[in-house]
Amino acid sequence: MQAFYVKKEKKLSNVYHKIKAGNQSSIYRKLKESETKSFLTQILNYFF
Repeated sequence: MQAFYVKKEKKLSNVYHKIKAGNQSSIYRKLKESETKSFLTQILNYFF
């Protein structure tokens, strides 16, 4: 029973790390998009 529990825990942690890595990259991408948007709006405000 103990070995089964450890295996299950290991699998869950692997899944968790994959999800965490995926979330971090998507958050980073969103940050980058919002940065470029604000940068573009600043340029537009500067010119117009």
